[in-house]
Amino acid sequence: MKRGFCTFWHKMNHSLRYRLMTALLVCILPIGLVSCVLFGILMHRMEQEVHISNQARLQEAMAYLEEDSTQIDWYMEYFFSQYSSELNYENLSWSDVTRYTMFFELEKILPQAGHNGLVALVDHQSGDVLAQMRDDTAADGLKDSQVRAFSGWLSQEESTPDLSWVEVEGRYYLLKRYDYRNGSVFFGMDVVHSVWSRVEDFRDQNTMIYLTDGERLLRLADGDAGWTECQAGGLEFPGRTALSWESDSLPIAVYIVRNTSIFERLPWESWGLLAVMAVCLGIALYLPRLIRLEVLEPTDKLRNAMYQIQSDHLEFRLKDTCYRNSEDMQYLFDTFDQMAEEVQASREKDKMMYQTRLDNLRLQVNPHMLLNSLNTIYSLAQMKKFEAIQEYALHLVDYFRYALRRNDDLVTVDQELQFVRTYIDIQKIRYPGALVYVYAMDPGCEQALVPPLLIQNFVENAVKYAVKPGKVTEILLNVKRSEDRLHISITDTGAGIKPEILSQLTGGQAYVDPMGQKHIGIWNCRRRIEVFFNEKPKVDILSGSGGTQVYLDIPYWTEAR
Repeated sequence: MKRGFCTFWHKMNHSLRYRLMTALLVCILPIGLVSCVLFGILMHRMEQEVHISNQARLQEAMAYLEEDSTQIDWYMEYFFSQYSSELNYENLSWSDVTRYTMFFELEKILPQAGHNGLVALVDHQSGDVLAQMRDDTAADGLKDSQVRAFSGWLSQEESTPDLSWVEVEGRYYLLKRYDYRNGSVFFGMDVVHSVWSRVEDFRDQNTMIYLTDGERLLRLADGDAGWTECQAGGLEFPGRTALSWESDSLPIAVYIVRNTSIFERLPWESWGLLAVMAVCLGIALYLPRLIRLEVLEPTDKLRNAMYQIQSDHLEFRLKDTCYRNSEDMQYLFDTFDQMAEEVQASREKDKMMYQTRLDNLRLQVNPHMLLNSLNTIYSLAQMKKFEAIQEYALHLVDYFRYALRRNDDLVTVDQELQFVRTYIDIQKIRYPGALVYVYAMDPGCEQALVPPLLIQNFVENAVKYAVKPGKVTEILLNVKRSEDRLHISITDTGAGIKPEILSQLTGGQAYVDPMGQKHIGIWNCRRRIEVFFNEKPKVDILSGSGGTQVYLDIPYWTEAR
């Protein structure tokens, strides 16, 4: 297993294929993004559903508070039906027995309504106050002090409105008041204690519970059932989800605020899923940088290197080492350098081969020209035309001096045309009165470079195949320049080229005559154009009964490249 891990780690460090495949398999950016969006939507919906559920629980729990208050009203209606005469008969004084009997019935109402708190009966005639606290959880001392404080407060507060909040020794009560002609009944409902018991499911260390009557604000003290008064005002809980309940009939509102978000209440499985998505998203964001460093930039380097080789900069090599950090790129860069070496060597070999072919062309032309010239001199000697012999011999010297030169790969158009004129002068002596030669050249074309014997080869073909004894043949030579191109045309008025021969010449093939002799003059011109100018040769040949036209399109160079 360790060996397999080492092999995998080695491939991860040195193989581009393994890096990209691993990155693509581990995280796919669209899936990661969609997963994050879906996770966010899921969490949002979960939080909404939890909030709605808790809100419903709070509404259900607090709805009983209003029902308890309504039950007190029902009990008081029953109480009034029993003691209506004692409560409303004019100028009726209660005896002690009546007062205590009535108060005994009133004490039962709060427990029956499910409330803790204080109950009091005030006799308007005597001013006596009977009060009692109903709270089984409170200590006796607390009960006595609460009753005395409540009794003293009632004797002073004669205009206390119904359904108002009162504070008695740090405890808060909702006061319900029932006034009659002979007396008043007071119920102090300990709503704080009631709220405390009803929000028990929501109480924890991360939750704050607030209670308000619209004027004062109470906050549940940490760890017990005590309440502390806070600054009243609007309740705002930024970044928190608050549950709220407001009574329609009582001046009570409850707010439950959690200090933690839904994410802090997620199970560990959800946190694990969120962590995996975050890692995948991070890797997916790193993937473009990996592709750029490992693929795009090395590819650009290779493409630029290929462009350099195509531009004939054969000495260019890839010497960058920062992109050789994988076996794949190391192989590609090394292979490119090796191929560039082979291309450069092959190009030098091709030049040597074409130079050899050019020498072969010279060897083919020169003996043929020499034999024809000797025959011509012999014929002129028989006719005793010594001046023509002298002129012919001088032209031959110039002809062979140019044809046998080996020190230049390219010659100027002016040099080539001088050689063509020498050749034409020789042919005019051989064919007196049968040949007319006319040429035209645009200014600036004299110094343009062409391969040697290029133009002369096509002029020689025109003389060889177009000139007929007893008929005047015209040869027209035109040299023009168009921006960076040089256009050369050679036209004759001969009989033209046979179609089967023309098809081989225009197809770039060497013509083989019926005797089996291979004519490589035009083919060799094409190859030399390709070698010297490093481009596909553009040689067009048109021929018919009225003559032959040859069009050459080569780059305009004034210096060798």
